[in-house]
Amino acid sequence: IWNLETFQCIQTLGDHSSVVMSLLCWKDFLLSCSLDQTVK
Repeated sequence: IWNLETFQCIQTLGDHSSVVMSLLCWKDFLLSCSLDQTVK
């Protein structure tokens, strides 16, 4: 997760075992879809 004002990485999400292909921000959620066939 990047701070758009400072362009610094402020957090990483490392629960997938393969490449993340898509992200969706919806209400209070950040959903990620990966080539490991999971959505988190």
